[in-house]
Amino acid sequence: MQINNINTGISASSGISKMSGKEAKIDTFGSDRVSMSSVTAQPVIDPSKLKGLFTQEKTQIVSKAQWTQPRPGVGDYDQTLVSSSGSVYARTEKGFCRIDGSNGNISWQAKIPAPLMKERTALWEMKDGSIICATQDNKLHCTDPATGDVKWSHDLGFQFQNPCFVAEDGTIITFHKDGESLNLCRLNPDGSLKKESKLGDWYEPIGDKGSDAQILAVDKKGFVTVHADTTVIKPGESYRPLNCETMSVAPSGRVLSRAHTFDPPKIFASDPNRLFNVDYGKMEIFEQKKSEPVWKLEETYAIQDPKYGGIGDKLYKIGDEHKYKYLSFAASNEKGILLTTYFQTPPPGTMHTGYELVCLDPKDPSQVLWKHPSATSYEGRAVFTDGNILLHVSDEKTGTVEALNYADGKPLWNQPLRDLDSGERELGRSGGMVRVSSEIPDNYRIKQGKDGTLYIRTFKNIYGLNPADGSVKYKIAAPHEIWDFNLDKDEKNMIVVNNETNEIVSYPITTPQELVSQVAKDMAQEAMKTEGNTQNASSSAASSPAKASIEVGKGQVRIGGVLLERDDD
Repeated sequence: MQINNINTGISASSGISKMSGKEAKIDTFGSDRVSMSSVTAQPVIDPSKLKGLFTQEKTQIVSKAQWTQPRPGVGDYDQTLVSSSGSVYARTEKGFCRIDGSNGNISWQAKIPAPLMKERTALWEMKDGSIICATQDNKLHCTDPATGDVKWSHDLGFQFQNPCFVAEDGTIITFHKDGESLNLCRLNPDGSLKKESKLGDWYEPIGDKGSDAQILAVDKKGFVTVHADTTVIKPGESYRPLNCETMSVAPSGRVLSRAHTFDPPKIFASDPNRLFNVDYGKMEIFEQKKSEPVWKLEETYAIQDPKYGGIGDKLYKIGDEHKYKYLSFAASNEKGILLTTYFQTPPPGTMHTGYELVCLDPKDPSQVLWKHPSATSYEGRAVFTDGNILLHVSDEKTGTVEALNYADGKPLWNQPLRDLDSGERELGRSGGMVRVSSEIPDNYRIKQGKDGTLYIRTFKNIYGLNPADGSVKYKIAAPHEIWDFNLDKDEKNMIVVNNETNEIVSYPITTPQELVSQVAKDMAQEAMKTEGNTQNASSSAASSPAKASIEVGKGQVRIGGVLLERDDD
């Protein structure tokens, strides 16, 4: 371990020393045992001043912000975008701003005519670094990344939930509501119209977010998958049933297929031409250019005996078990179609319920490849996969994340990640790796770095896990609830949103040992401020150089000549 020795200050080491003593996790705390080290004859710090490092509340061991940018007036909807250049773009009360990622200073406030749409995603980056925003005046605006000036605008005609997609060739895929028709538009990077095609009749949605149109996917050849409600209520007419459709649109603008799906279906990662749909008692697989399903599974009556009650209940039969009440598509690749499920087995009173992961054969979905118990809700966005490993929550009480081999479902490793002060916000429920709140169950919870590190946000912490064994490589411990988070350009800092104040904060990505080392450094500096310790330090420095390096090991911290150890006895 590299140690930096200085005469007048304290330096925290970034390594981990191999010290003798009990093996204990560095971020767990117990009672203190302070002793004199035989390494340094004259300590520069009073040992009694260091008592309390291990007995502090865990929430006191927090990361130090590199910079903070206040944003008064920002509401519940929020998003940060870290661009390819390293700049941070964030929502403000009047629109959005560009923040210098190196120091947190605001470079400019976008010169747009209206605030951003009240949806999570309202900012997109173009290939040239320009930023597209969706605003409450029902428009898309493209802004210059250097000045924030509007370069061009596009009329949407409505505040759609997901109105923009930037394709690999730079084409912008978006919508345009023209009178009573819904159109799909392809724009050139300069905002000029490349192609416009009518999807169908479309009228004002019911309620705040009732019916809408969403761009689900755009493949490399330019085929677009759209979900929209193309008939709702026509002015002057009585109510019409919802006509929810998933459409495949060719690059020419021709609508190739229309599949009736109440909710937006999921796209197969391994085959973008296949769609998976679950709604109202049926599970279907569509091919993008066909309107009829190529495979279907429907709920059927599972309980026939009146003494068990609930004769009318229908359940899905998957494999040889007729027990699945709810299910949701979680992921897919050539290794399998993964479902998150909620099951129940009779009789009532002794009803056994639970959550289970089920992986189906992608070539024949009627065949089950493997099953595995889980604490993860059946709702969407409940698992994470990079194609090889699969992360889910195996124990909600401890917040344990378990990694499975996607191919066969066998456990690889597990890691408890629950915050001590998380309250009811636990891993597992409400449809995702981490519960944020019952109102917003689909907030991002996990991101993967360029080196494969898995960054998982709990309540006030972000853990960087090694995908090979689940060990904690990095830890960002914030003194506040974390909302959105993004890695910076070089992946050395984490840009987070303080959910309590809406501030944008930058924290260094540090190891758990570096976190404790920083606290030890602060305690040592505070101890050296006292007159007696200052005199001792000066006297010691006069006779021989004072060595006040900090070493952090498992359950131990050594500051100069003072050794602080955990005492679990």
